[in-house]
Amino acid sequence: MAFWKKIKMKVNGLWYPKSVLVGSPVTTK
Repeated sequence: MAFWKKIKMKVNGLWYPKSVLVGSPVTTK
């Protein structure tokens, strides 16, 4: 079960929709 979450990028200060999986965010660090 995934949902979209707005993430503000520190680089340019713009907002991007990011697909987030409930329980564990789908992101690469």
